Amino acid sequence: MLDETPIKFEVPLDPKKPVVISQKNLYETSALEVMKEGEDGEKLQGVRFEVRDQNDEVVRKDLTTDEDGKLFVDNLKPGKYQLVETESIDGYEKKNKPYPFTIEVAQKKHQQRSK
Repeated sequence: MLDETPIKFEVPLDPKKPVVISQKNLYETSALEVMKEGEDGEKLQGVRFEVRDQNDEVVRKDLTTDEDGKLFVDNLKPGKYQLVETESIDGYEKKNKPYPFTIEVAQKKHQQRSK
């Protein structure tokens, strides 16, 4: 999010004295909501995931779907991510394909995914 508010400063008369300007980098976090379902539409509880960033570093781990098959991941900074299934439940095969998603700058609503 670009803050277009002007930052006022003065240049000192002493040319040897440095001018220091600082401004906080503000961004809003967003969230991802996932629903894990079987082929028959059954909501799958207990499926485990992790979120990795664009450098394949784990940023959130030990994420588990609830009794409604839902998983909610909040406080994600803007950037590119992938959701990786780490463990399935009995009777279902773990998906080995990561699911890429992007959190945009100033994105206020959470993204929804259905698996």
